[in-house]
Amino acid sequence: MRNMRWQIARVMRIAIILTMAFALFAGLCACGSSHYTTGTEKSSSATSSSDGAKQNQDQYEDTWRQPKQTTPETYVDPRWPTTNSQLLAIPEEQRWYNAWGSVETTCTIAGPVIDVYQATNEYGAPIFVNIGADYPDPDCVTLVIWADDEAEFDSTLHDIDHGNAWISVTSYLTTYNGYLQFSTDNYVEWTYWTEVR
Repeated sequence: MRNMRWQIARVMRIAIILTMAFALFAGLCACGSSHYTTGTEKSSSATSSSDGAKQNQDQYEDTWRQPKQTTPETYVDPRWPTTNSQLLAIPEEQRWYNAWGSVETTCTIAGPVIDVYQATNEYGAPIFVNIGADYPDPDCVTLVIWADDEAEFDSTLHDIDHGNAWISVTSYLTTYNGYLQFSTDNYVEWTYWTEVR
């Protein structure tokens, strides 16, 4: 009797292991076929069942062997790399690459956030938000946030410092050592977007 219980338990364990292995294999098959498609699959509505099975097997093997092919985003203007409708509606004169035309005026400039960093060893511990291009590119627009004003920008800085963020700044645009900048020495309004594609 004891030997029979042991054999039943053994058969049950084997059945459970086989069921789990089958479920795992079925999940991998479904995952591979849905995520590794190449766009070259053939469809045919008039095949026999054996031809259909062979075609499905060939299709599965083709898609499993080939890595996922991504289509690069195409943008109307590579300097404005987004498909976000709100950002596409921003007028040309307010885009970061046209900012030189607004120097010494109160204006709005928008663009992707390229870098956020704090110069902790500098007087006033300023935080620099580079828009559109990275410093020292001459078209880089920098928002300078002084440490005294950091609390007002704290949540914004946290949100935009993770990539794929855009910002629009309205303030007085000046130059400093030949580079464009906004500063919190002046009144500043801003709007930002995260997870922009």
